[in-house]
Amino acid sequence: MAGLAVVWTALNVQTVESIVWELSVFGFISTMIAMGPIASSSLGKRVENWFEAIGILGRALLLVLFVVCIWGLAQVIEIPTTLVFSFVSGSMLAIASFVVVHVLYAGEVSGWQR
Repeated sequence: MAGLAVVWTALNVQTVESIVWELSVFGFISTMIAMGPIASSSLGKRVENWFEAIGILGRALLLVLFVVCIWGLAQVIEIPTTLVFSFVSGSMLAIASFVVVHVLYAGEVSGWQR
């Protein structure tokens, strides 16, 4: 996942000048908060339990629904792609950083726990 995040960012950010750095930092920080403190909270645990309870088909359906909703929203609200790519690139780099830090802390990938 970390490698995919780095590759995605490299392929989708055309030039450094095209990034809105404030949004990229916001995407990075908000994703780190979501993967850290929020995921560890009681709300995060309830969402995780629900997500596991709906099974693979439910998760796939939820993903498709999310994509359709985002695509539909993008058709109604004209959001510049530079803003979207800036936020998402920050989020992808947060995912990559989170994975690397976890592996360094745990000392191995097999120590990853849900």
